[in-house]
Order: sequence, then structure tokens, then C-alpha cells
Amino acid sequence: MNLRLEKVAAQLPAGTHAVRLIDNAGWHLANDLRGPATISFGHLPPYSPELNSIEKVWRYLLDRYRSGRLFGGTRAAVDACCETRNNLIAETSRIQSLTDFKWAQQVNR
Repeated sequence: MNLRLEKVAAQLPAGTHAVRLIDNAGWHLANDLRGPATISFGHLPPYSPELNSIEKVWRYLLDRYRSGRLFGGTRAAVDACCETRNNLIAETSRIQSLTDFKWAQQVNR
């Protein structure tokens, strides 16, 4: 997570300060999580899928592609994940339909 934050900070225009919304995932709360000076954290309330758009994407993927499946090994599981990713990308408007919350449309894009 620290490496990712450093990469994001490197992309910010000079003089820009960003706020990264994070949920209560363990890697977001780790003691060694440190953000660059140009990134602050905004913490989402516990269990708030309506505020965390990735939760709807995960639920869609689990319901449509992963529920009830058993894999014959690591390679089969990795292949299934790749297939799921490719299927999602092929549905060009799916991510927007799952994540375009009315409350977020007021944010300047």
C-alpha cells in the first residue's frame, strides 16, 4: 500500500494535495502505513458498501463468476481470476453502472 501511495503521489501535479478514501481493510489500518505528505486519508465508516464502490464490483464478480466453484489447484484458480477480469473488461459499461453513485456525481471529475 505504501508503494502504491508513493506512485499515486508522484502523478499529482505540483502543489496538489489529495485525499485517499480508505475502508477498514487490514492493510489500510496497518501500523506501518504511511502516506506521502501530499496525500491524507479519509476513513470510511465500518461496513459502508454504499460509500465504497469496489464492494459492488466484488459482489457482482462473486455472484456472477466465482460463487460455488471449486478449483483443481492454484493454476486453475489463477486462470479463473484472469477469465473473470477479462469478462468484466469486455462489459465496457458494467463498472460505471456498478459504481456511479448519485452522491458521487456531484464531485468534479
